[in-house]
Amino acid sequence: MKQQYNNMKALVWLLAAAVCVPCMLSWAATIPWRAPLGVAVGDTIVQEADDDDLLPGTYPVGTLSRDSVEDSIEDLYVYIKAVGRTYGDSIVLRWAVESYPEWDRLNRTGYDVLRHTEGEGEFLLDTLATGIRPMSLADFRRCYPDTIDSLAYMAMGAIYGEGDMTPEMTNYEPGSIGSFVELEQDQKTRLIGAFLAAEWRPDLAQAMGLRFVDKTAKKGKTYSYFIMPSVPDTTGRFFIMPAQVENLRNEKYVPAPYDVALTDTILEHGSVGLSWNDAINGTFDVFWRKVGEADWRKVNELPYAPPFRFGQDDPSIFYEHSPGVVGLYEYAVRAYDAFGDLTPLSAPHKVFFPDLMPPLGPEITSIVIDRPGKTLYDEVYATIYFHKDSLEDDFVRYVPLYYNDRDSSKQWKLLTNQYIAPGDTMVRIDVTNISTGMITIAAVDTAENMGYAYPKLLRVHCMRRSFFRLRVADSCLHTAEMRDEM
Repeated sequence: MKQQYNNMKALVWLLAAAVCVPCMLSWAATIPWRAPLGVAVGDTIVQEADDDDLLPGTYPVGTLSRDSVEDSIEDLYVYIKAVGRTYGDSIVLRWAVESYPEWDRLNRTGYDVLRHTEGEGEFLLDTLATGIRPMSLADFRRCYPDTIDSLAYMAMGAIYGEGDMTPEMTNYEPGSIGSFVELEQDQKTRLIGAFLAAEWRPDLAQAMGLRFVDKTAKKGKTYSYFIMPSVPDTTGRFFIMPAQVENLRNEKYVPAPYDVALTDTILEHGSVGLSWNDAINGTFDVFWRKVGEADWRKVNELPYAPPFRFGQDDPSIFYEHSPGVVGLYEYAVRAYDAFGDLTPLSAPHKVFFPDLMPPLGPEITSIVIDRPGKTLYDEVYATIYFHKDSLEDDFVRYVPLYYNDRDSSKQWKLLTNQYIAPGDTMVRIDVTNISTGMITIAAVDTAENMGYAYPKLLRVHCMRRSFFRLRVADSCLHTAEMRDEM
């Protein structure tokens, strides 16, 4: 009997512990973290990815089932990524979340910003802001009424845009791997659009709840900041890790040189492809000028955003510019950083644009074959008539070319070495030693570019062969002056 009583007593204590302990742990983890913390608590404030300690406000302790695999729980962590910059009179924080579901949740629940002043005796945290969220749709429309402001509408659409892809809208069966992949890509596109807009414009970053300005920071003081979810998750589905930005000494911001090396490839006449490596920044401005000029000219009207390389390690940036010029020019680039600030211009890079544009080819109007001699062994001449509608400034001469398919070289050959001036409209060429073939006339410029006339048939009759064939047949052939005109 006593043994049964002890068993019953143990069972009651076990049930009480199973009910009370998770409740106490959940209550402890959801206590608002507003009061100054002692050193013992501060020792757990660690942001390293390989540490198991969590900042309060992520998710309540006790919501994870005991049968979860603890070794792989870190694979579920989604970190708030944050950076800070000091300006002497203020400190600006910028952050982002790398996963769409967590970003969407934080847009609805908000972020808290806490600050620790380095050098104080105990670890104290000041709460600077709570519940930082994107402005409402109505406020977006009120602050950005101009429909031409495409960046603002991109930011607003990323947060409040309708028409989200659902499993039924994919090209795959709902619930399949293919449908999940399409949904993920749609969410990534929206997330990337939001972050690009925030990077281009500080006002949009502020409007989207991704930026905070600490105007109470004192010049010369050193601070550390924590950005964490305002509302802890009680479902166990979101493992959002806070961000920590450490040791920001509030001094005037001095931009670092934008140390990138440009390379170029001439694509065609007056067109160049520029490339440089930047694995940090996502949008850029491109400038150019003629060598010897002092002022730079901006190439792009809006910030240039190259195709996003999501999940790729390739830092290469490519930009094509086609001014259609000839000569030596210089290019430089600058980047928009995560705070909306512009980097200095990169070192100038010289690009030589060669003349690759041929002049307009002439038009052959007629070809006349002349046999002025009295015998079949005398010379044969071709008089070629042509015209050209316009004469370019760098156009210097005409060149007649001949092609015969029976020639083993299978190449166009020069018909004459005589100089044919740009103003000429005809040329007479000795064609005694060639047979019927194709002829064209090329217009040549100072860079040896050639523009060709549409080829015409140069019909040169072999009168000698006909003469011998007719003599064998006891026929006669009039050998008077012959003239064939095409």
